[in-house]
Amino acid sequence: MSNPVDLRKLHALSHEVDAVSALFRHGFAILSEYRFASRDAEPVFVCLAGGCEKLLKLTIGLHELELGRPWPPQGVMRNQWGHKIKKLDERVREIINVRASNSTASGYVRGLLGEVAGDDIVTQVIATVSRYAEQGRFYNLDALGDAAQLQPSPAQLWNKLHEKLLEERCDSLAPLAVNADQAWEDGRRELNGAIVDSMRRWCKLIASAWMTGVIGSQAKTYASQLELLK
Repeated sequence: MSNPVDLRKLHALSHEVDAVSALFRHGFAILSEYRFASRDAEPVFVCLAGGCEKLLKLTIGLHELELGRPWPPQGVMRNQWGHKIKKLDERVREIINVRASNSTASGYVRGLLGEVAGDDIVTQVIATVSRYAEQGRFYNLDALGDAAQLQPSPAQLWNKLHEKLLEERCDSLAPLAVNADQAWEDGRRELNGAIVDSMRRWCKLIASAWMTGVIGSQAKTYASQLELLK
């Protein structure tokens, strides 16, 4: 039985669910029109990192309520999980895998879980936004302050993803290497679409886990507000 939540916390929960939907909506819109790293990369990182972290922490908190335990206190969320999106993602997928039999559509959820697990784009995007959330937000400011970070910057990870996609789709994305405006636009659009489609699938996995009862009754109540299945 899920643990009851007081009215103040219910309002906070509702606001956070709305925030997740807004962050992904804006993030996908920017990503769909992504053109140049200098102009578009930072807004994409902000929206996707914020959306991923909030969605994953909400899922973990709602799972705790379903187990009859209180919502994890700030100290746990901050010290155990922090901004470690990759670690949060691993934990949420573990929860979905263990509890998939509680779903009203368990086969569908397990199918999505398998698709996401085999999606290299999701893996790279999660690694990129996790790096951004943990330290990458201040990567260049640290360099300016003579405290350069040793790990790759989010921009470097992002470029690595694009290079990988170009290699895998060298025929269909060849226009990106052509100095022709329309050809470049078409290739860029396809590249953007591949990333958006993969991350939408990741969102759909978690939203479906909420909607079909995997995460519990509280999550099911807020699933329609999540707006990640659209």
